[in-house]
Amino acid sequence: MTSLTRRRFLGTSAAFAALAGGSATGSEAAPAEAERGREGSVTYVKAYEDLDKAGFEQVPTGSNWSCDTNFAGTVNYCRKVCSPDRLKGFMMAPWFFTLPGWEKKLLEGIDQVGAVIKTDSRRA
Repeated sequence: MTSLTRRRFLGTSAAFAALAGGSATGSEAAPAEAERGREGSVTYVKAYEDLDKAGFEQVPTGSNWSCDTNFAGTVNYCRKVCSPDRLKGFMMAPWFFTLPGWEKKLLEGIDQVGAVIKTDSRRA
Protein backbone atom coordinates (compact mmCIF):
# COMPACT_ATOMS: atom_id res chain seq x y z
CA MET A 1 0.00 0.00 0.00
CA THR A 2 1.46 3.36 -0.99
CA SER A 3 1.78 6.25 1.43
CA LEU A 4 -0.90 8.24 -0.43
CA THR A 5 -3.29 5.27 -0.37
CA ARG A 6 -2.73 4.89 3.37
CA ARG A 7 -3.54 8.56 3.85
CA ARG A 8 -6.78 8.11 1.89
CA PHE A 9 -7.81 5.37 4.32
CA LEU A 10 -6.88 7.46 7.34
CA GLY A 11 -9.14 10.29 6.27
CA THR A 12 -8.67 13.91 5.35
CA SER A 13 -7.64 15.05 8.84
CA ALA A 14 -4.85 12.53 9.01
CA ALA A 15 -3.90 13.27 5.40
CA PHE A 16 -3.63 16.96 6.20
CA ALA A 17 -1.49 16.16 9.20
CA ALA A 18 0.77 13.91 7.14
CA LEU A 19 1.21 16.57 4.46
CA ALA A 20 1.83 19.22 7.11
CA GLY A 21 4.43 17.04 8.81
CA GLY A 22 2.41 16.58 11.99
CA SER A 23 0.09 14.00 13.43
CA ALA A 24 -3.68 13.74 13.62
CA THR A 25 -3.72 14.43 17.36
CA GLY A 26 -5.26 17.87 17.13
CA SER A 27 -2.03 19.74 17.81
CA GLU A 28 -1.64 20.98 14.23
CA ALA A 29 -2.08 24.61 13.25
CA ALA A 30 -5.40 25.49 11.66
CA PRO A 31 -5.03 24.93 7.89
CA ALA A 32 -5.86 28.40 6.68
CA GLU A 33 -4.26 30.28 9.56
CA ALA A 34 -1.24 32.35 8.71
CA GLU A 35 2.19 31.57 10.04
CA ARG A 36 4.34 34.59 10.85
CA GLY A 37 7.91 34.45 9.59
CA ARG A 38 10.95 36.18 11.05
CA GLU A 39 10.12 39.33 9.15
CA GLY A 40 6.46 39.22 10.15
CA SER A 41 5.47 38.28 6.60
CA VAL A 42 2.49 36.01 6.12
CA THR A 43 2.85 32.60 4.49
CA TYR A 44 -0.42 30.69 4.05
CA VAL A 45 -0.49 26.99 4.72
CA LYS A 46 -0.72 25.09 1.44
CA ALA A 47 -2.34 21.92 2.78
CA TYR A 48 -5.62 22.44 0.91
CA GLU A 49 -3.73 22.94 -2.35
CA ASP A 50 -1.56 19.89 -1.68
CA LEU A 51 -4.60 17.73 -0.90
CA ASP A 52 -6.32 18.98 -4.06
CA LYS A 53 -3.29 18.09 -6.19
CA ALA A 54 -3.31 14.63 -4.58
CA GLY A 55 -6.92 14.17 -5.75
CA PHE A 56 -8.76 14.56 -2.46
CA GLU A 57 -12.32 15.88 -2.35
CA GLN A 58 -12.54 18.46 0.41
CA VAL A 59 -14.85 20.47 2.63
CA PRO A 60 -12.41 23.12 3.89
CA THR A 61 -13.16 24.36 7.38
CA GLY A 62 -12.62 27.77 8.89
CA SER A 63 -13.09 29.01 12.43
CA ASN A 64 -13.43 32.18 14.43
CA TRP A 65 -11.64 30.66 17.40
CA SER A 66 -8.52 32.81 17.14
CA CYS A 67 -9.11 34.94 14.05
CA ASP A 68 -12.31 36.58 12.82
CA THR A 69 -11.14 36.55 9.19
CA ASN A 70 -10.17 32.86 9.04
CA PHE A 71 -13.39 31.60 7.44
CA ALA A 72 -13.42 34.20 4.65
CA GLY A 73 -9.70 33.68 4.13
CA THR A 74 -10.16 29.92 3.90
CA VAL A 75 -12.94 30.29 1.31
CA ASN A 76 -11.00 32.81 -0.79
CA TYR A 77 -7.79 30.79 -0.70
CA CYS A 78 -9.46 27.50 -1.56
CA ARG A 79 -11.49 29.04 -4.39
CA LYS A 80 -8.16 30.17 -5.90
CA VAL A 81 -6.14 26.97 -5.50
CA CYS A 82 -8.59 24.04 -5.48
CA SER A 83 -10.40 22.40 -8.35
CA PRO A 84 -14.13 23.22 -8.25
CA ASP A 85 -14.83 19.53 -8.97
CA ARG A 86 -13.12 18.46 -5.73
CA LEU A 87 -14.27 21.41 -3.62
CA LYS A 88 -17.48 20.09 -2.02
CA GLY A 89 -18.38 23.06 0.18
CA PHE A 90 -17.16 24.86 3.28
CA MET A 91 -17.75 24.42 6.98
CA MET A 92 -17.48 26.71 10.00
CA ALA A 93 -16.13 25.21 13.22
CA PRO A 94 -16.18 27.91 15.90
CA TRP A 95 -14.88 25.56 18.65
CA PHE A 96 -16.70 27.53 21.38
CA PHE A 97 -18.93 25.91 23.99
CA THR A 98 -22.64 25.90 23.21
CA LEU A 99 -23.36 27.72 26.46
CA PRO A 100 -24.91 31.16 27.01
CA GLY A 101 -21.53 32.73 27.83
CA TRP A 102 -20.24 31.88 24.35
CA GLU A 103 -23.37 32.81 22.40
CA LYS A 104 -21.87 36.05 21.04
CA LYS A 105 -18.87 34.28 19.44
CA LEU A 106 -21.12 31.55 18.01
CA LEU A 107 -23.43 34.13 16.45
CA GLU A 108 -20.43 36.04 15.10
CA GLY A 109 -19.34 32.81 13.36
CA ILE A 110 -22.77 32.55 11.72
CA ASP A 111 -22.51 36.18 10.61
CA GLN A 112 -19.07 35.53 9.10
CA VAL A 113 -20.43 32.62 7.05
CA GLY A 114 -23.38 34.79 5.97
CA ALA A 115 -21.06 37.58 4.88
CA VAL A 116 -19.10 35.19 2.67
CA ILE A 117 -22.32 33.82 1.15
CA LYS A 118 -23.57 37.35 0.40
CA THR A 119 -20.35 38.33 -1.34
CA ASP A 120 -19.86 35.05 -3.22
CA SER A 121 -19.83 35.92 -6.93
CA ARG A 122 -20.53 32.27 -7.81
CA ARG A 123 -24.04 32.54 -6.47
CA ALA A 124 -26.18 34.09 -9.17
